[in-house]
Amino acid sequence: MSFEGMGNAGDMLRSTYSVFYFKHDNDTTWFNSSANISFKPGDIVPVRYNVAEPGDARLNTFLSIWLGTLLAGGIPILILLVIYLNPHIVPKQNNLRLSKTKPYIFLQPVSSTYA
Repeated sequence: MSFEGMGNAGDMLRSTYSVFYFKHDNDTTWFNSSANISFKPGDIVPVRYNVAEPGDARLNTFLSIWLGTLLAGGIPILILLVIYLNPHIVPKQNNLRLSKTKPYIFLQPVSSTYA
Protein backbone atom coordinates (compact mmCIF):
# COMPACT_ATOMS: atom_id res chain seq x y z
CA MET A 1 0.00 0.00 0.00
CA SER A 2 1.32 3.39 -0.91
CA PHE A 3 -0.89 5.83 1.01
CA GLU A 4 -4.45 6.56 2.07
CA GLY A 5 -6.26 9.11 -0.08
CA MET A 6 -9.29 11.25 0.74
CA GLY A 7 -12.18 12.56 -1.33
CA ASN A 8 -12.57 16.15 -2.50
CA ALA A 9 -12.77 18.92 0.09
CA GLY A 10 -16.22 19.89 -1.20
CA ASP A 11 -17.74 16.48 -0.56
CA MET A 12 -20.51 16.31 2.02
CA LEU A 13 -19.09 13.08 3.44
CA ARG A 14 -15.39 12.55 3.50
CA SER A 15 -14.42 9.30 1.85
CA THR A 16 -11.11 7.56 2.30
CA TYR A 17 -9.54 4.95 0.09
CA SER A 18 -6.26 3.10 -0.12
CA VAL A 19 -3.92 3.69 -3.06
CA PHE A 20 -1.78 0.80 -4.29
CA TYR A 21 0.77 0.41 -7.02
CA PHE A 22 2.65 -2.42 -8.66
CA LYS A 23 5.35 -2.66 -11.27
CA HIS A 24 5.08 -4.73 -14.42
CA ASP A 25 7.53 -4.68 -17.33
CA ASN A 26 8.82 -1.09 -17.32
CA ASP A 27 5.58 0.50 -16.08
CA THR A 28 4.05 1.29 -12.71
CA THR A 29 0.27 1.00 -12.33
CA TRP A 30 -1.61 2.78 -9.54
CA PHE A 31 -5.12 1.81 -8.43
CA ASN A 32 -7.54 2.56 -5.60
CA SER A 33 -9.23 0.13 -3.27
CA SER A 34 -11.61 0.48 -0.33
CA ALA A 35 -10.34 2.07 2.85
CA ASN A 36 -11.48 -0.62 5.26
CA ILE A 37 -8.57 -2.88 4.42
CA SER A 38 -6.14 -3.57 7.25
CA PHE A 39 -2.92 -2.66 5.44
CA LYS A 40 -0.50 0.02 6.53
CA PRO A 41 1.45 2.31 4.18
CA GLY A 42 4.50 0.42 2.95
CA ASP A 43 2.97 -3.06 3.29
CA ILE A 44 3.50 -5.46 0.41
CA VAL A 45 0.12 -6.78 -0.73
CA PRO A 46 -0.98 -9.44 -3.24
CA VAL A 47 -2.25 -7.96 -6.52
CA ARG A 48 -4.27 -9.72 -9.21
CA TYR A 49 -4.32 -8.30 -12.73
CA ASN A 50 -4.64 -9.23 -16.38
CA VAL A 51 -1.38 -8.69 -18.28
CA ALA A 52 -3.35 -7.24 -21.22
CA GLU A 53 -5.15 -4.73 -18.92
CA PRO A 54 -3.03 -3.91 -15.88
CA GLY A 55 -5.19 -0.87 -15.14
CA ASP A 56 -7.99 -3.23 -14.07
CA ALA A 57 -5.98 -4.56 -11.12
CA ARG A 58 -7.45 -5.64 -7.78
CA LEU A 59 -6.08 -6.80 -4.50
CA ASN A 60 -5.90 -10.57 -4.37
CA THR A 61 -8.11 -10.92 -1.29
CA PHE A 62 -11.45 -12.69 -0.97
CA LEU A 63 -13.49 -9.52 -0.39
CA SER A 64 -11.78 -7.53 -3.14
CA ILE A 65 -12.60 -10.19 -5.68
CA TRP A 66 -16.00 -11.53 -4.54
CA LEU A 67 -17.74 -8.75 -2.57
CA GLY A 68 -19.59 -7.31 -5.58
CA THR A 69 -20.77 -10.74 -6.69
CA LEU A 70 -21.88 -11.70 -3.19
CA LEU A 71 -23.88 -8.49 -2.81
CA ALA A 72 -25.44 -8.68 -6.28
CA GLY A 73 -26.44 -12.31 -5.86
CA GLY A 74 -26.85 -12.63 -2.12
CA ILE A 75 -29.29 -9.80 -1.46
CA PRO A 76 -31.98 -11.01 -3.93
CA ILE A 77 -31.63 -14.58 -2.63
CA LEU A 78 -31.99 -13.33 0.95
CA ILE A 79 -35.12 -11.35 0.04
CA LEU A 80 -36.67 -14.38 -1.69
CA LEU A 81 -35.83 -16.58 1.28
CA VAL A 82 -37.48 -14.15 3.72
CA ILE A 83 -40.58 -13.97 1.52
CA TYR A 84 -40.79 -17.75 1.24
CA LEU A 85 -40.30 -18.36 4.96
CA ASN A 86 -42.79 -15.67 6.04
CA PRO A 87 -46.00 -17.56 6.98
CA HIS A 88 -48.19 -14.53 6.18
CA ILE A 89 -47.01 -14.45 2.56
CA VAL A 90 -46.71 -18.20 1.87
CA PRO A 91 -48.88 -20.12 4.36
CA LYS A 92 -47.58 -23.52 5.46
CA GLN A 93 -50.60 -25.43 4.11
CA ASN A 94 -50.00 -24.26 0.52
CA ASN A 95 -47.72 -25.46 -2.24
CA LEU A 96 -45.80 -22.78 -4.09
CA ARG A 97 -45.82 -23.34 -7.85
CA LEU A 98 -43.59 -21.35 -10.21
CA SER A 99 -44.41 -21.02 -13.90
CA LYS A 100 -42.97 -19.37 -17.02
CA THR A 101 -46.43 -18.03 -17.94
CA LYS A 102 -48.90 -15.93 -15.98
CA PRO A 103 -49.47 -16.35 -13.08
CA TYR A 104 -45.77 -16.72 -12.47
CA ILE A 105 -46.22 -17.60 -8.81
CA PHE A 106 -49.25 -19.62 -7.74
CA LEU A 107 -50.20 -20.77 -4.24
CA GLN A 108 -52.04 -24.08 -4.43
CA PRO A 109 -53.84 -25.14 -1.24
CA VAL A 110 -53.09 -28.65 -0.06
CA SER A 111 -56.29 -30.65 0.33
CA SER A 112 -56.54 -32.40 3.67
CA THR A 113 -59.14 -34.94 2.54
CA TYR A 114 -58.07 -38.37 1.40
CA ALA A 115 -59.90 -40.24 -1.36
